[in-house]
Amino acid sequence: IGLGALTAGLAMGLRAQTIWLTGPALLLVLAYRIGRDPAGALLGATTAFGIGTLLWTVPVLSASGGLRAYVAAIGSQAAEDISGVDMLARTRTLPALLDGLLYTFVTPWDSTVLALVVIVWGMVGVVAMLRHSRPGLLLLTTLVLPYGLFHLAFQETITTRYALPLMPAMSYLAVRGLSVAGRRA
Repeated sequence: IGLGALTAGLAMGLRAQTIWLTGPALLLVLAYRIGRDPAGALLGATTAFGIGTLLWTVPVLSASGGLRAYVAAIGSQAAEDISGVDMLARTRTLPALLDGLLYTFVTPWDSTVLALVVIVWGMVGVVAMLRHSRPGLLLLTTLVLPYGLFHLAFQETITTRYALPLMPAMSYLAVRGLSVAGRRA
């Protein structure tokens, strides 16, 4: 837990969006510890996360000229990012949602046929996990859903690289779905 929390804190310094991948996983592990020294796990995780965050925050604040300069730079960058990006949070329409879904779940596969195969078998995989591996599906959902929602709402979905963290889960679900069809599939 401590190493995971330290890594989550460090990862935010590389890319702030990583908290949508690491944070829910960390919270799930902490929830799992309820009843078995949750206070120790929470204290250890909070301390490790804080240390990981400080390891990048202190040098960044120093290099940028202090907290006020850093906040101004982040605010300016955020305003630039938001103003020039076509994101669902700004364009709340059905066509924007459908475009986001297309860019997130089809375009990264570079082939519509391959994407449809992965999506169909992935849906079969979800059903299989609902029937035979609910804890695994809960874990997978916890690891992927928060980032997926953040991605669809606040990132430029046409930029394929932002969808890449979702592809391993989609692949896994497709393999789970194929496993239902037997060894030959």
